[in-house]
Amino acid sequence: MKLNLFFCSMEAGIKKRQQMTHIFNQIGAIEPLKQVASSPNALASKFAAQALRLMGEVVPHKLSQQVPLWSVEDVREWVIQKGFEKYADSFVASRVDGDLLLQLTEDMLKDDINMENGILRKRY
Repeated sequence: MKLNLFFCSMEAGIKKRQQMTHIFNQIGAIEPLKQVASSPNALASKFAAQALRLMGEVVPHKLSQQVPLWSVEDVREWVIQKGFEKYADSFVASRVDGDLLLQLTEDMLKDDINMENGILRKRY
């Protein structure tokens, strides 16, 4: 995978010089690159992020594998990446960092984060 990402990064540089970076959108490469860029695999993440920058795309926030060390902003990004963007501001307002995130109970999600839907709480 790392070798493929290296070549993708090189190709992104070539396509940028040719002003043809739109080709990456056409082949559906952007979202998979964003997923790899935010992954904990350091080398693969580096090449994916480099390719995205060359294409003029936003490089997503990269999260550490050590959840207890996450900042409030890291938790916010994770909440958004998991599809719970509606609740991101509530996590920030409650100053939920990685350590606290691991300790949240279903009642806390309901009462403090305002996640009323019980099914959503189970998915969280």
